[in-house]
Amino acid sequence: MNHFDFGKELFDRIQELAPQSLKLRTYQKDETIYHVGHEPEGLYFIKSGLVGLVDIAKNGDESLLRVFGHEHFFGHRSLISEEPYHATSIALKKTNILFINKEDLKNLCQDNSELLLYIAKVLAKELRRSEIRLKDMSSKKVADRIIESLIFLKTRYPHHKWTRREIGEFCGAKTETVSRTLSSLEQQGLIKREGRSIMIPEPQLLLDFIHKEEERHKI
Repeated sequence: MNHFDFGKELFDRIQELAPQSLKLRTYQKDETIYHVGHEPEGLYFIKSGLVGLVDIAKNGDESLLRVFGHEHFFGHRSLISEEPYHATSIALKKTNILFINKEDLKNLCQDNSELLLYIAKVLAKELRRSEIRLKDMSSKKVADRIIESLIFLKTRYPHHKWTRREIGEFCGAKTETVSRTLSSLEQQGLIKREGRSIMIPEPQLLLDFIHKEEERHKI
């Protein structure tokens, strides 16, 4: 079962138990959802859109950590650990989010232990993926970074004609690896290229592609 499967199950269950606790929030492109260092307010579930989790340096440079898409939930690790957010989340396009504040979630989990179990399952799967990344530094994992960086750069800065070198510098990949990855994605119909321009018809399909590859290589 994928991360977004757990997210849908969790929020379907919350909707069933306490629909009044869920608030629909809409964020426009480039709008910040939460800032690094802020205390967690609750749990976020993406109904539609894209969200980038970024580290922003003092000089304004951005480093991409994750990209979340349809039916993902996020903000849970800081919420559970009761620690400030370690990064900033930004809407990469118009995004609709279901939000439940931490007090409502805490009360629900006290009365319904399966909700906490859903979150624990996701944390366990994320830990497994982190362990695999440390163990397996194969080109497939580099390709994941390239894909997520491509989605981020093209949605956040759509008018810039990103070069293979720039994409590689952003995600720590060699230019030739970026070139091979882009060629493979184009052959599969996941991106289109015209000269230096790269177009992504359906960003969610690229995210789904990553998750399908993770499931194939799971241990």
